Amino acid sequence: MNRNSIKIAGVIAEFNPFHDGHAYLLKKAREVTGADFVVVAMSGNFVQRGTPAVMDKSLRVRAALSHGADAVFELPVRTATGSADYFAEGAVRLLTALGVTDLCFGCETDDLPALKRVADVLAEESEAFREALKRGLKDGLSYAAAVQRAAEEYHVLTSSELTSILSLPNNLLAISYLKALRKCGSSIRPNAILRRGAAYHSEDSVPVSKAFPSAASLRKMMADIQLSSGASMTKSNVEEKNPKKSNTAGADVTVCVSTSGEINSITKAAAEKNRRKSGTNFDEENSITMTTTDATAVFPSFFDALKPYLSDDLFSLYQPEFGEAFPVFPDDFSGLLGKSLLDLKPEESYFDCAPDLYRRIYNHRRDFISFDDFCQRIHTKQFSLASAQRGVLHCMLGLKAGSKDDLYAAYLPLLGFRRDAGALLKNLSESSPLPLLSKTCEGRNLPGQRAVRQWEEIMYSDALYRLVRCCRFGRSFPLPEQAQIIAAE
Repeated sequence: MNRNSIKIAGVIAEFNPFHDGHAYLLKKAREVTGADFVVVAMSGNFVQRGTPAVMDKSLRVRAALSHGADAVFELPVRTATGSADYFAEGAVRLLTALGVTDLCFGCETDDLPALKRVADVLAEESEAFREALKRGLKDGLSYAAAVQRAAEEYHVLTSSELTSILSLPNNLLAISYLKALRKCGSSIRPNAILRRGAAYHSEDSVPVSKAFPSAASLRKMMADIQLSSGASMTKSNVEEKNPKKSNTAGADVTVCVSTSGEINSITKAAAEKNRRKSGTNFDEENSITMTTTDATAVFPSFFDALKPYLSDDLFSLYQPEFGEAFPVFPDDFSGLLGKSLLDLKPEESYFDCAPDLYRRIYNHRRDFISFDDFCQRIHTKQFSLASAQRGVLHCMLGLKAGSKDDLYAAYLPLLGFRRDAGALLKNLSESSPLPLLSKTCEGRNLPGQRAVRQWEEIMYSDALYRLVRCCRFGRSFPLPEQAQIIAAE
């Protein structure tokens, strides 16, 4: 199959987590474009707002492949965790290397000409406009509000047009994609697909029968389940998957709340042993005792609370993994972040972290309590919470400032594919300007230092994510370099 004869629709996504609104987007992408294949450029285990993904990338890939994606490729760590323009440009460049002909994105308006007008204004911003934008951000305005004020001040767009477009988050992402297409001189055709369901950052819960919930609302529900379930979040510490092999079957399990607020689910005997060995002070009055059979019965019932918000197939995919492999939250990385902050040097430069932001992070490093608390502490009128989180995350991941080229994919990191998309992969391996990595363990053999460096950054970030999950769920997970490419039927 000739590369020029293949019509490929591309989607840029985090899928954090993958939900039915994403399935709708993938379906519409194929319908609207008439594409032969639909490919996804997806964030890995850390995402654009500077936080870990709530579930690991392999589970999100499985969900995407079973709901319309033909192949999923991973964005470089710096692209996935960079600010909006970095994220958009890095993703567009990856899609270009994949031979994508149409970019499809969900947004709150399908008025593509209006989106393009705003994108053109922002792409051609004058020095005066740029300074006005900086003043707005320094005054504590959101990016959208700062753009709106600057645009109104210089009469480049009408107030009503700005308000209707810039007030909604998916529109902002769409504008970033359009700016990136223009900047790269890309021939990829943009397609705005009207979003269905709750807004991108909305935490409102809306039953699937009425609308699709947002990823943010699903994450919030998972966090609420964690708060209400305690022990069920660490099911693996209570009993093995195979009860016949369990050493604790039928034993009393104590859920101990430590002085740091950490919840641990262990046997009473193990809890007493830990107290004698380490002198750790657990608040026994706040401990709950249950048998492992109780824990097994209670565990799935908590996840059942999400059933109204997920299609049956997604619920069936996620339920066995809940409490065994996800959810993961920022505060689970508190120990790693605290240690990383102590190792910072006064004069260092990290990716996408302004000097003033880094100085604030460095000066407050000894005030650290937890991941979320520290990011809130760094967040000011000058630095948005998302900017603070990105700066903090990049310090934890050791992403030093470097060449802007490090943002752009130097190889094609395949995460998963459908077996009937073999023609697509064959075509990519023969005609893409970038090498296709179809075996994770062979990343060290990639041509060029930049490609190897990007692979190493993915491996290191995945190693930290794996370490946290091992500790959180009390079980082992594959090493990053041993990760298998997912092949779906």
